[in-house]
Amino acid sequence: MLSKYISPNSVIYEPFSGKGAYTKRFPEFFPLCRHVFTEIEDGLDFFDYKGESVDVIISNPPFSILEKVFERCYLMKPKIISFLLLQHAITPCRLRKANEAGYFVLHYHLCRMDKWFGVAGILTLSNEITENIISFDCTKHILEKEREEEELVLELV
Repeated sequence: MLSKYISPNSVIYEPFSGKGAYTKRFPEFFPLCRHVFTEIEDGLDFFDYKGESVDVIISNPPFSILEKVFERCYLMKPKIISFLLLQHAITPCRLRKANEAGYFVLHYHLCRMDKWFGVAGILTLSNEITENIISFDCTKHILEKEREEEELVLELV
């Protein structure tokens, strides 16, 4: 899915390499690119990364620190950020923050993940586009207005 967005000689970075599920496949899918990774268990912390600048970040980041991961990625300014996330982790507020940081949804792919509550999504953001391919609303849930009206009626009764 990403190969059409990644040019040869790009630097592809995997910040949470784990057992190498992604990094082992990088040479196969991106043979003309440079591959770098960090893994905290190997003493290489993503938050301490000071290596070369990267063009692409691809990862399955830890959910427990997801906000910090996104913030750090935005500061690194890669062209593309692509994360495998649980579907419920892709929220309107996170997308708004991405847009505020100059990143927009380039690609969104839903996939079945039996080990992960059924559905996950591969969210791909880019700072080389200026519009999202999906729409979202960060204000109120569509049904909240109806609930407010119902509560007002109950109060009047």
